[in-house]
Amino acid sequence: MDHLGVRSYDVADMNSVMIAGSFGPLAHRVQSALRAHGARVAFLDNGRGEGEADVLLVLCGPGEDLRLGSLVPALASFASKARRVWLVTSAPPTPDALIVEDSLRYLSSSLAVRRVAERDTSAPNVAAALAEAALASPAARPSPVFLVTGAAGQIGRAMTALLDREGIAHLDVTRRPSPGAFACDLSDPSCIERLAEFCRSSTHVVHLAARISAEKDLARSYSEQFAVNAGATLNLLKALPASVRHISFASSFTVYGAARTPAVDEHHPLQPTSGYALGKLAAERYLADYAGRSGTALACLRYTSVFGPGPAPGRAIPSMIERLLDGLAPQVYGDGRARRDYLYVDDVCRATLAASLKDAEGVFNVGSGVGTSTAELARTLVRLSVAASEPVFLPLAPGTPPPWSIVYDIGKTSRVLGVEPAVSLEEGLRRTMDWLRTARTRACRSL
Repeated sequence: MDHLGVRSYDVADMNSVMIAGSFGPLAHRVQSALRAHGARVAFLDNGRGEGEADVLLVLCGPGEDLRLGSLVPALASFASKARRVWLVTSAPPTPDALIVEDSLRYLSSSLAVRRVAERDTSAPNVAAALAEAALASPAARPSPVFLVTGAAGQIGRAMTALLDREGIAHLDVTRRPSPGAFACDLSDPSCIERLAEFCRSSTHVVHLAARISAEKDLARSYSEQFAVNAGATLNLLKALPASVRHISFASSFTVYGAARTPAVDEHHPLQPTSGYALGKLAAERYLADYAGRSGTALACLRYTSVFGPGPAPGRAIPSMIERLLDGLAPQVYGDGRARRDYLYVDDVCRATLAASLKDAEGVFNVGSGVGTSTAELARTLVRLSVAASEPVFLPLAPGTPPPWSIVYDIGKTSRVLGVEPAVSLEEGLRRTMDWLRTARTRACRSL
């Protein structure tokens, strides 16, 4: 593909457009279409540009050499001042184009992205449509309506509470009947038609619904985990209306397996070692293909070890707290040296909301970036409960693999989503302990 050279035009007027990048002949057809609308057009070279433009139009076609190290700094001065920033990439986008996209999301809050299949770039109407979109005044988007699956779970309850505090409308889906929610087991195809009717006004999806199989037979466990994670996701996609413009998917740190580096970023190799992790990864792959073909923005949020108030049966932290409330010592299986990244549920929801409202795309590690061993966790809980006992270390059951460590690098999430963990581990544990203690008191009063 041709790389666009430098042209000297005055681009300080309204309806002035700066074109950067390369999409071969399409760029020149877009230029002609823009001028037909009376716009002043300039081409930005890889070198640093100066001045201002009303619209920055970045074309990232496949198979090109953008020399990204010099292109992104050149875009910075225009992206920060332009009224609108448009990025046109191939479908699916190349890795280089995604780097440019991440940079532009950081530089501009007015970024709009359009993906064009390479076979369509020669279509006569594509250049005209891109020119009209670039010059159009930003249309007022309708107020978001969130569809939240798994709304009765620990994260789901906190997510819907956050949406209520922010005044954002939401439609809730739960597996079992719940007040104000649509009861639907997403793994059951028979609910698709009713779900489609229920969610027809939704614009954003937060897909939290998931289950961990208790099936002991390995082959059956695989089948069940696929059905309740990947299969349920496929059923959800069949029900979504065309109005949905963004999906935030709750994936998991388990897709990485044991960490190979001290801090795991989004490029870490994937090595799922359980049916649950395989189901999550399969759902990620299906969603990515759907997003690439439909144009729906997708954020795969790989949650770390989430904790906090709310139902979380079988999890390590509530199990330890329950024992402490019973006057017993918390139990640690193995030597307790495995380190995990624990994040309070409210911080998880804040990151999810930011990804949704920013129409963020790509994979994001959602964690604290701080590692805590199981032994340290147990001792912190003992201290917070003012218990006299020390944690009890128990041997692993025969054939049980030792726990593995994983701690996140959250640099991309902080930079792109603009969120940082706000609740410390100790404060989060204190809140969780208070909630469980209160829940026990209420349960006793109801007897």
